[in-house]
Amino acid sequence: FLRQGVRVEFPGLEFAGYRGSAGERTSEIDELLAAIEADSDDNLGTQLLRAKMDLPPGSSIFIMVVVADPSVIPAIAEVVQAGLQVVALTYDAALFQMPGQKIPVLSAGAAEFVAQLENVGAKTVMMPVQGASL
Repeated sequence: FLRQGVRVEFPGLEFAGYRGSAGERTSEIDELLAAIEADSDDNLGTQLLRAKMDLPPGSSIFIMVVVADPSVIPAIAEVVQAGLQVVALTYDAALFQMPGQKIPVLSAGAAEFVAQLENVGAKTVMMPVQGASL
């Protein structure tokens, strides 16, 4: 998106607009993404609603989900109603489990969760895994 001239922001992770070159911004984004840790006590739905307040109508929000978090369904509906687009990049949770371990959660890639996302207005993309045949 950055190469196409689109402004790329990370609400909640950065607070000031960036005014450097595209190359500098790309490096900054790489560092920002590498530093992300799943250490928030807030669920994804709460974080989506918080991000909604910082973005103008017409903006797009991309979320990456591995586990079917029920909090995102009403949050996406509210965000879409406010004039923002939500793109859910969904992953199959089973691809992240340890050999011999069973993950006791519903995967974000499960058909029923994907249907719920789409029913409230999200666009969904099932993400391929590196090395998996497409």
